[in-house]
Amino acid sequence: MRSSIRTKLTIITVVTILFCSISVMMMSVQEHESLYRQSVMDNLDALSANLADELVGIIGGEGAVLEVATELLSFDRYSSVRFAAVFDAGGEMMHHYVHPLYFDSQQNFPELMTYDLNRIPEGSSFFESELVAKQIIGESDYTLGYLLVVNDYHGPLEVTMNSLYGKLVPLVLLVSLFTLLVDNLLIKRLMSPLARLADFAQEVTETGDYQLKVNVSGSEEINKLTRNINVMLSTIYEQTIKNQRYTAQLEQQQDSLEKLANYDTLTGLPNRKMFQVLLENEIANYKQSGSHLAVMFLDLDNFKHINDSLGHGTGDMLLIMVAEFIEQTLRSGDVVARFGGDEFLILIKNSEKIADLVHIAERIIERLRRPFQVKGWEVESGVSIGVATTLSSDCSAEVLIRHADLAMYHAKETGKSSCSFFDDKLLRESVRKVEIANAISTALVKDEFQVFYQPKVGPNGGIIGFEALIRWQSSYDGIIAPSEFIPIAEWCGKIGDITRYLISCVFREYRTIVKLVSTTIHISLNLSAHDLRDMSLIGFIRDEMVKNKVNPQHIEFEITESSYLENLENAALFLQEIGTLGSTVALDDFGTGYSSLSYLSQIEVDTLKIDHSFVKQLHESDKDRFIIQSIINLGISFSLNICAEGVETVSDRDALIDMGCHQLQGYLFSKPVPLGALAEALSAINRTNWQLKSHLSSN
Repeated sequence: MRSSIRTKLTIITVVTILFCSISVMMMSVQEHESLYRQSVMDNLDALSANLADELVGIIGGEGAVLEVATELLSFDRYSSVRFAAVFDAGGEMMHHYVHPLYFDSQQNFPELMTYDLNRIPEGSSFFESELVAKQIIGESDYTLGYLLVVNDYHGPLEVTMNSLYGKLVPLVLLVSLFTLLVDNLLIKRLMSPLARLADFAQEVTETGDYQLKVNVSGSEEINKLTRNINVMLSTIYEQTIKNQRYTAQLEQQQDSLEKLANYDTLTGLPNRKMFQVLLENEIANYKQSGSHLAVMFLDLDNFKHINDSLGHGTGDMLLIMVAEFIEQTLRSGDVVARFGGDEFLILIKNSEKIADLVHIAERIIERLRRPFQVKGWEVESGVSIGVATTLSSDCSAEVLIRHADLAMYHAKETGKSSCSFFDDKLLRESVRKVEIANAISTALVKDEFQVFYQPKVGPNGGIIGFEALIRWQSSYDGIIAPSEFIPIAEWCGKIGDITRYLISCVFREYRTIVKLVSTTIHISLNLSAHDLRDMSLIGFIRDEMVKNKVNPQHIEFEITESSYLENLENAALFLQEIGTLGSTVALDDFGTGYSSLSYLSQIEVDTLKIDHSFVKQLHESDKDRFIIQSIINLGISFSLNICAEGVETVSDRDALIDMGCHQLQGYLFSKPVPLGALAEALSAINRTNWQLKSHLSSN
């Protein structure tokens, strides 16, 4: 009986100790797992949200897939990220990423390649046993795409759990071993200490305080058991502290990621996203208080030239200095943000007085007009400012920013280093710009464009060539001037299509034009800066020449100084290929741009065209007359042909011939006419040719 009771008591004691120990251990494990789970989800949510914001400026641009792949490689630093993928707005995968540590396990989640994104909730969540983060790229009402990130949750958890078990289990086993060795004779003596230990374990279970210490004394085994329990609690406490520190570290990283998401890393200013949030909050306050707001959109002038000539480091320093100055200029409570690149946004509160806004803008313009000292350089920039207020715009953040942007571009078009306020006229112009851009493609399909030809005559009055000019009789709005639709075509990227249309039409009509003139002629076609970057255009020109049996030596391509200098290397290569074809090149509007001898000696051109603005002032300004004579002398010294545009009077013609001009073009001879009227125009020129011959004979 005694032996049976001792055995039972021993068993009961061991079970009690094991139960208490395991209870404490399981609570620690559960708490550890809970902390780990929340930390990993928060970190993954912040990490994926930050990358989604970074992808906003990439998706939709040229080379988007390569830039997306580069951004996804940033996950190499996070060993817990197993898989990531970027989808476009339609749910089609653009690119995916697998961490190098999980290449061998890629077969474990092939189904992720074909997930229906609609089944996955936004943010971090457990989806089909995987920890997944889904983030919208862009805004919820303007989605550019989706980012999907799969995190390894079980692997790291298993490692930490094994570490915890590795420390706790030996202690639990040790406690149990000592309990089994207790002699039956000490059971009565040990009953009281064991009861106190049980109470202590219960206290720890209820309070979750692992800093508690047990002070039960008794036999050697009881004392050792007490010490081991205290050691076990200390181990649990240390692990808990480590988890708390890890959690704090993750929270700090999350704060850093939030800062990266909301502030510009270069200037420290709020970024576009943060500015829009602040603006929306102020608009909500405005609707309650009625205190008007204003948004200023700033764009630095000539910043690209500064970056290209002095380096991006100098450009970055200039941006920092500009940001500091703007912050110092603003009133307390106003907000400045970096919109991107060389663009800044300013939120002006309590802006009922337009005069106050003008004063702020003029002060910024005046300071930025003066040079900045950057790395030993005197850097001159300037700024164009557009202003939109709740007085003139709808009360939404998006509309205010867009209207300020429109006003800024108007300021640039009117001369830079100036300020412009938004009004309805700017909005109408913007709408018309978009409508014309959209109508160009339809016009090309419907053949609404037509080629007009303006003759060129030589010093003896004979026809020596024509300039082909594009005209548009639109079904959208009647006749649209080239001065309006060509800049819009360049802005929307459709100028290349118009150029190809012009080339095709001219080459088709080439044989007809040649038959109208008995002498050798040149037909000139204009090329834009965009065309000089499109090397595939060379192949198109070559194919059209072959197709229409065009003599390349009869074709001349005109470019402007600005378009050549804007793409110096590409333009030089393009013009070299034009020369290889056998065609010639004319430099249009010469004298209105840089007119530098240094590049004139390098560029492969055959003709200089004197801009009509000089010819117009030929008899009114000695300065312009001297400029024309200098251009002619310069061209002759380079063995170039000289063509004068805008010849409208007989006196203009006679003076230019006397100066040595080789080609004349203008309304004196003929306005631009379609092919059907070209024969009549040539007859009119021939009828008046005797006047020119009389002038030459008198000289």
